[in-house]
Amino acid sequence: MQNNVIRKTLDVFLAFIVGMSTIMLIIWFALYNAEKIKYDCSIAEISPDIPLEVKEECQNLLRAHNL
Repeated sequence: MQNNVIRKTLDVFLAFIVGMSTIMLIIWFALYNAEKIKYDCSIAEISPDIPLEVKEECQNLLRAHNL
């Protein structure tokens, strides 16, 4: 009888740990990927949505690589 209680307690504890770990990993991946913004330099000159600083950096990169 006591073994069943201990086993159920361990099962609940293990499920809680796995669940919390999964939630933390999902949040970490969401925040980690949210910080990165990628711009396509091939359309930087014609796109009005790309900031001027990014356009200038794209021009510098393209000049440096002779593209």
